[in-house]
Amino acid sequence: MARRNPIAIDKLTSDLEDVLQSELQRFNSENASTLSFPDYDVEQKQRLVGALEGILMGGHDSLTTCNALETLRILSRDRQELEPFVSAALVREVVRHAGLEEEVCQYDVQGARVASGLAEALAVVLEAQKCLCNILYNSPRARDTVSASSTETAILGRIRQGSHLGEVLYFDLRLLFLLTALIPESRQRVKTQDGAALLTDLLCRPTDDRTCIETLKSLFNLVADKDEDAELSLHLVATLQRVLVQSEDEELTSHVVNLLSVLPREALAKLGEDVAPPLLQFLERRMEDPSPEQVSPILHALTEIGRANRPLRRLIKRQVLPPLGGEVMRLPEEGKSLRNRLVRLMTSSTGELGPLAAELLFMLCKENGRCAPDRLTSSVTRLVKYSGYGNAAGLLARRGLLVGNPPRQDNSDSDSETEEYRQLERGVNPVTGRWEDTRPSPLEGLSDQQKEYEALQLVQLMHQLDRQGVIRPSRIGSDGRPAPVEHVLQLCEGVHTPRSESDSD
Repeated sequence: MARRNPIAIDKLTSDLEDVLQSELQRFNSENASTLSFPDYDVEQKQRLVGALEGILMGGHDSLTTCNALETLRILSRDRQELEPFVSAALVREVVRHAGLEEEVCQYDVQGARVASGLAEALAVVLEAQKCLCNILYNSPRARDTVSASSTETAILGRIRQGSHLGEVLYFDLRLLFLLTALIPESRQRVKTQDGAALLTDLLCRPTDDRTCIETLKSLFNLVADKDEDAELSLHLVATLQRVLVQSEDEELTSHVVNLLSVLPREALAKLGEDVAPPLLQFLERRMEDPSPEQVSPILHALTEIGRANRPLRRLIKRQVLPPLGGEVMRLPEEGKSLRNRLVRLMTSSTGELGPLAAELLFMLCKENGRCAPDRLTSSVTRLVKYSGYGNAAGLLARRGLLVGNPPRQDNSDSDSETEEYRQLERGVNPVTGRWEDTRPSPLEGLSDQQKEYEALQLVQLMHQLDRQGVIRPSRIGSDGRPAPVEHVLQLCEGVHTPRSESDSD
């Protein structure tokens, strides 16, 4: 690849617009995709940025100003070298050209700037916004200057005016997202200025999908703390329902799901049944590549919605956990249905996916919360029927619902089985959740002495693995959770073994 010619910094101090534009345009064209600038040392970069600051403050025409802002935007991609030479004065100039000074809104479609050419004025504003996005993202020091300028207040004012042209609204919202994500003081100021209500109203206006996405991202930052008033939460839920049902964009749906996952249950209880199909279709698509980033939000959102909204829980269960039939001939984790995929996730070693999948399935089984370990609820019985005791053990341990023996099917739970299942039910192994042929006992034909020998061998192997730290033998404690034992023989305590007739003496 040909070596790029460095910018002639001396030319950037010229008073001739043609000279400035030619040099800036050459640099911008050659470095349109460049992410770092190792050919420039710190002193050169400081001189270059100083020259650009002079252009931005010098009252040059719109084309020269726009080219200078583009050059600064390209340079600001270099995160490692940006911090030393981004001055407060430079950042304030970029804010000014974006029309986001607190007291003066320079972007005014009815104002004097239009007289010099609307297209040129918009180009300067847009380039300044893009440049400011880069600087905010890559420079912590610049964030202090932007925060002190109350840029978010100007953005909210511009949104209230409703006079945006072109892509200005989109980049205003991108800036607002960065401000509320990276600067806690800005986020709090947006909250106190009813920013969440304003953005919710903005979702009701006709906008393109990517503008809607940026709105949702900023809203997430504002409502994630769950400190918004109930009326706003209800308004937001109704708006999100409309957006979700109409959405044909995967990314847009994803951000709606993110917001639903952090809203209070009181608001989620007001969701209508028409949100179930798009949410379940979204889950189906995300389960094709079940990474935590892809799947966690929808699992959490569906669980919270189901807990808050009984009609929706029934609809979701109908799709995820339909009545069982001949599929019990396979393991619950085998297959392509939503139930099969979620059961596979229950034992996933990938972060939080296992617990989230288990919580969703338990919710659909009408979870009854915590209960005494000696009293299994019908929810646990349903969960074991759908997933197998082995797959459900992790959730049951976390909930304090483990018992010594897997629960058998509750015959009163007729809404989750078919006639075919009832014919197979007696052969279903509750540990695996699969129908199995009756097998002879592995101890059949062994004498009592042989059985005792095999038992002692098993104890010795367990003790050896325990000493090596491979396993940690446990038994179910009084709280229904696994409790480690000091020695494997403690596992036999409390177990009643009937004596044989021949051992009566």
